[in-house]
Amino acid sequence: MDSKKYQLTPEQIIQGFRVDNNMLYDKNNNEWNLGYLSIKEAIKYSNSLMNCKNCKDCFSCTNCENCYFCQYCRNCLNCNDCEHCIHCEACINCINCAYRKNCECEGEAS
Repeated sequence: MDSKKYQLTPEQIIQGFRVDNNMLYDKNNNEWNLGYLSIKEAIKYSNSLMNCKNCKDCFSCTNCENCYFCQYCRNCLNCNDCEHCIHCEACINCINCAYRKNCECEGEAS
């Protein structure tokens, strides 16, 4: 454990959560920075993800992998700071995009 302020309950440990280097990890290796989130908030964010793996500081996403700071995204890979994206890959700051690759855009995919 990093410090007493980052101690998990036995139930949280059984659920697959762990703390390392001020980061909370869940059973799918998604992580949240405890420097600006509480453990309770980070666990809430973890519970909002469905089938996501290796994501960092994400919220309410489904079937994403290796994304950072995303929210409400679906089926994305390696995206960063995106919102409401679908089937995107390596996107940055996208909103409502679909089937894009390596884009930095806003709006609907054409």
